Amino acid sequence: MHGKRQVSPLAAPLATRALPATASSAGLRTHGVLVRGYRDAGRHVVRLALPGMLVLVPLAALSLLALTVATHDSAALVNGGFQLIGTSDAALVIWTLVPAAVAVAGEIVVFPATVIIARGHLVDRHVPPVEALRATARRLPALLVLLLAGALAFAAAVAAGFGVLVATGRQWAATAVLGVIAFARCPAATGP
Repeated sequence: MHGKRQVSPLAAPLATRALPATASSAGLRTHGVLVRGYRDAGRHVVRLALPGMLVLVPLAALSLLALTVATHDSAALVNGGFQLIGTSDAALVIWTLVPAAVAVAGEIVVFPATVIIARGHLVDRHVPPVEALRATARRLPALLVLLLAGALAFAAAVAAGFGVLVATGRQWAATAVLGVIAFARCPAATGP
């Protein structure tokens, strides 16, 4: 009885199931997931950058073309650099904000796709960049809901900090409130 380890009946299926080779390797136990994650990211940096290149490079090219058309006579090449001349009209302001919004939307798709590829590397599964982008696009409505919830939480935290700043007139109090709210929103601070 002393030599045998007792296993709970609830944990028996987990104890008898064999772990994949990567999870049971000595390197993963010694260094942990973060070290392996950084090592894999360094080794596969080109594959991890592919979703960004597939989405953001065409968007940047289209944005550059749109800005070139929108600038009309209010831009010129000065000493080899692109410079605005005179005052900007409304079309230029709009065509500056639209590519920025499109780039943010592209990043909303690219970041989860990169995470999917990185997770595949951690469990020794090859995930093609196009498949990762498709998986992200299929889950885009849920991703947008999460983004909206995060934006609302961020806005509430900033409003609370601003309210404390207005009420007390002290920046340290507002910073302390923002720090407490940020700590409370951390997953490790709220429990397992």
